[in-house]
Amino acid sequence: MEPEQRTTSVITARLEDVEVRSGEQTGDGQMTITGYAAVFNLLSDDLGGFRERIAFGAFTEVLSADPDVHMVWDHNTLYTLGRTRNKTLELTQVERGLRVFNRVAPTSYAQDLAVLMDRGDIDQMSFKFWPGEEVWTYPENEDDDIIVEVKTVEALYDVCVCAQGAYPQTESTLARNRKRLEDAIEGGRILGGDQSAEEAEQVRARQRADRERRLALARAR
Repeated sequence: MEPEQRTTSVITARLEDVEVRSGEQTGDGQMTITGYAAVFNLLSDDLGGFRERIAFGAFTEVLSADPDVHMVWDHNTLYTLGRTRNKTLELTQVERGLRVFNRVAPTSYAQDLAVLMDRGDIDQMSFKFWPGEEVWTYPENEDDDIIVEVKTVEALYDVCVCAQGAYPQTESTLARNRKRLEDAIEGGRILGGDQSAEEAEQVRARQRADRERRLALARAR
């Protein structure tokens, strides 16, 4: 699967516990970065018509496939910090979210990054992915946000440290997200502004049925 052929999303975790430790601190001469690249049930910023959150356990399937994931700086592979394939990057799904433990090579840009993280200029983590199963919820009040809950992550491309607490709002990103929203409307998962009354009621009926199905499953557990 080629990432450039698929729309990818980027979720940024607004965290205070992203930590970098120098070689002197670790005792083995190797700098490490730890933190959470994703936190479950955390809403994203506006992605161009909807907000997104990652459901608990969304990484189970993708991590079981042992993906080749890079740890990078600001989603830029020019600044690679680790990789799962060579075991310098470890990803673990825990109760809170996707935990990262990265042993960083002593490159010049890694040393620069350590300075910026120590000062607090860079204190967040993020990940780049392709969603699998999704649940779209259109609110009763149209002034409220459309929410997309990502139940499963189909592909995981990178985890990163970054400074921005919001999604990268580039034109290409927004265009892809608008297309994703249009596909959801066309597929009858959420309401659109130009749907007929009959079509709108069909969408609402599907949403009610989906809510009832999920409620019944929750009660069965």
